[in-house]
Amino acid sequence: MKKTCLTVAAGAILAMGLSASADVINFDDLVGQASVPPGYGGVSNWYGWQYYDWAQPPYNPSSEPCRVYPTGGTGQFDFAADVTFDGAFFNGYGTGHGFDPIYMELFSGGSLVHTSAVIDLDGSGVGQWLDSGYAGSIDSVNVVGYLGYFIMDDVTTGEAGFSVDTTGDCPGTMEACAHRANPGDRIVIAYGFAEGSSGPVPGCSGLYVGIQRAKEAARGNADANGDFCARGRVPAGACGRVVVQAVNLSTCEVSNLAYI
Repeated sequence: MKKTCLTVAAGAILAMGLSASADVINFDDLVGQASVPPGYGGVSNWYGWQYYDWAQPPYNPSSEPCRVYPTGGTGQFDFAADVTFDGAFFNGYGTGHGFDPIYMELFSGGSLVHTSAVIDLDGSGVGQWLDSGYAGSIDSVNVVGYLGYFIMDDVTTGEAGFSVDTTGDCPGTMEACAHRANPGDRIVIAYGFAEGSSGPVPGCSGLYVGIQRAKEAARGNADANGDFCARGRVPAGACGRVVVQAVNLSTCEVSNLAYI
């Protein structure tokens, strides 16, 4: 994994989001009721989520006939490979009937990287889509709610693409890593203190980063694995304020936004 020193440079840089074809896991080729098998839909472990195919209002599926619900004491499911996760459809009961609202926790490599917004199901049987609100790569999802009183359908994912993540302790030494570039691609790590727009990126007509007044922290070439990492110390005053994005100057694409 190629690394360089993470520095704050006052250079100008550069929102186009990650794009990938969506895959929808709708469970509709399953028959009857049973545990969702390991590997189904590209998910290596469903942790006891069960599917069933008969009518049971208000637990109506988004696409008939099947939907799933958690029975293993957890709402977790793990993907076999990194994906982007758009969200899923939910139906059932919420706070109006004495049950918790629903949100999703997204994980990558065992670390919580994002928590979605919250939806409160009303028991009408209409259901709601819950968007993940996260464009980066993940490998596991945990649905948090009152288990047994909601169903899930139309789990929607995309192939993981060019992305960035941050690791380490703030304040202290932190690392920003861009992933899934082509070996040798020219990568820039940009940062700022608010989401917004900067650009266009020199040499990439029409491409902008999603950060206001973005500055260049580091640049270099992706290694043989398609990774480029930059490491540096982050002061206490910057914790919770810094937005990071990677730019691939060779392919003219930007990553998701990551936060410190």
